[in-house]
Amino acid sequence: MGSSRFSRSSRFPASRYLFILLAVLLGIGAGVFLHDRRIRRHIAPSLIALSGDTIKSPSFLDPRPAAMLSEAAPSTRPALKADPKRGARAEINNPAPPAARPLQSPVRPAVTLAPAGTADKLLADAKAKSDIGELSAARTILNEPLVSGRLVAPDTQAVRHALMEINQKMVFSAKPYPADPFEEPVMVESGMRLQKLANQYDITWPLICRVNGYEPTDAGARRIRAGHTIKLIKGPFCAIVNKGAFRMDLYLGGLPGESGSTYVTSFPVGLGKDDSTPTGLWTVELHNKVRNPVYYSPRGEGVFKSDDPKNPLGGYWIGLKGEDGNAIGKNSYGIHGTIEPESIGKQSSMGCIRLGRDDIALVFDMLVEIKSRVLVEP
Repeated sequence: MGSSRFSRSSRFPASRYLFILLAVLLGIGAGVFLHDRRIRRHIAPSLIALSGDTIKSPSFLDPRPAAMLSEAAPSTRPALKADPKRGARAEINNPAPPAARPLQSPVRPAVTLAPAGTADKLLADAKAKSDIGELSAARTILNEPLVSGRLVAPDTQAVRHALMEINQKMVFSAKPYPADPFEEPVMVESGMRLQKLANQYDITWPLICRVNGYEPTDAGARRIRAGHTIKLIKGPFCAIVNKGAFRMDLYLGGLPGESGSTYVTSFPVGLGKDDSTPTGLWTVELHNKVRNPVYYSPRGEGVFKSDDPKNPLGGYWIGLKGEDGNAIGKNSYGIHGTIEPESIGKQSSMGCIRLGRDDIALVFDMLVEIKSRVLVEP
């Protein structure tokens, strides 16, 4: 019995000591864990903030539970999509599209008008460049003072006319001008389609045909002979309609007030009766650009088929969507042709912008859905 009590009493103290040691170790580990967690909660987010990084801190640095993180911020991991061939799920990059931002009219900085007669020297300098074949340099000389609005009215008209002649060669002909930042030569490959090229350069395939001298037939519009080098214009084109002057100005590289804006050409226009053409910024509306459109009269005059000589749209309709200024919320406005050429230069329409027969055909080929903007100014 004595031996039994002795062995029992000798084992109990060892067990107690082992239990106490284990508890102390667990306590120390818990303290280190909590201390480290406090450091990560308070210090790590501060370091991320100081770095200027706008990315969310990783979940192991954020004190919120993982469930809260998944609701508070979108995941940066690629989305998962089923692979129909393999019957498994494969990762693909599928970022969420950015939120659409409303378009705004460009703001032109205030400028000091140049003295009358400034155009004489500009035109002389531009002609000197043109005479040696440097049309791009000639255009640059004339473009900046015109687009900036520094020229007085008579000088503006003279410079605009000179630029129209230069751009007739640079933009609307097949002759290449390597120094032109708005053109690019492309070697046609087998099976290449003009519509695909047009989409890549923010232009229309009829404009490619027009510039390169091709007939814009269905066959020629979609395929051209492989091995040829064609000239492509880097769009999109934009337009400004000056109501006071009854004039539409076309630009590449953006509207005046935006970097790179380059004047191209101008056309006379007809506008809305009683000043009914709304000012403001418009875009060419998607799926609302039609060649040979049917006209449904809002005046109760009936329906005019596309081949009806009484169709007032003159063979073309470019629908506009209001984006800024007085244009916001407006619909049913557009740019079209006319069967009343005498209305050009007057307020005669129900608010739309009219162009002459040849002019509307060219503008129709220049403006692109969604990408092209039209700014109507007083």
